[in-house]
Amino acid sequence: MKQMKKRLCSVVLCCILFGLLFPAAALADMGPKPYVNIIVENPPEDYYLDLLTQFDYRTITTSEPTEVAQWERQKEPLEFDDTVLQQFYSLEGEGWYPMYVQMMQTGKYVWSQPELRGTLQEDGTVKHTFFRFHGKNEFRMILVTADGEARISDVLKSSTVWTNVTYDYATGEIRKSSNDGVYLMQFAITCIGTLVLEGILLILFGLISGRNLKLFFMVNVLTQIVLFIIVGVSMIQEGPLGAILILFPVEAVILIAETLIYRRYMNTGSKARITAYGIIANLTSWILGTYFLYDLFYFLARFM
Repeated sequence: MKQMKKRLCSVVLCCILFGLLFPAAALADMGPKPYVNIIVENPPEDYYLDLLTQFDYRTITTSEPTEVAQWERQKEPLEFDDTVLQQFYSLEGEGWYPMYVQMMQTGKYVWSQPELRGTLQEDGTVKHTFFRFHGKNEFRMILVTADGEARISDVLKSSTVWTNVTYDYATGEIRKSSNDGVYLMQFAITCIGTLVLEGILLILFGLISGRNLKLFFMVNVLTQIVLFIIVGVSMIQEGPLGAILILFPVEAVILIAETLIYRRYMNTGSKARITAYGIIANLTSWILGTYFLYDLFYFLARFM
């Protein structure tokens, strides 16, 4: 029995070392960028749509004015006349500026093709995708028809890294779904996954007892709540990269805290076995959680 446990610990430790060495390269990616998807229902025949932000890109200057900065592109030709252009700047006096129109005028930060006209979908709607930069949490939507009629939304707030908005041009209705379900799913997936994984290890380490099970569930649910508030919310609002940056110190504190609590209150198994369980269980769930963090994000993004 003792030999089997030693082999189990060796296998688990090898998996942990492998996870520490190899996932790092994949997680070094900068991750998904914040963007807004706008679906226009009953769209007019000919129009342009942009986001209004409280940042004037025309004020940006480079440190070397004689050269075009590496991240800048050549100016894009505007597709519309001065009447349409003036409508896009109609709220300039209130501090609202058209994001992509400015980028096309100045040639700054146009990393993707602006979708001012959008893409026609099979159901007759038009989809516009805009990457968000400055003022990313608050924006307004502006739609200008080819003959110069403008419609401007109230201030829209983005609480997730990817935001989906539906605008019905015929009624003027704007719909943005609640993200309460996304937060609930994130907590449920990580909490249940941790309970299953660390519960299996609890059995394999021979630490099952009524007292230990109650302690195990109570401690893990509480730590998962802490992880959700600090890391899970950050992942949904800022993306997986932001979550990874704060995951290490939070998980390190949880590992130490859980191990000390188990050592003090578990009534089955030696102190050495309980300590080994606390360290290995937390390291295993920590590494697997980090490894699948991007997969979890992209799954939850379907419901944002």
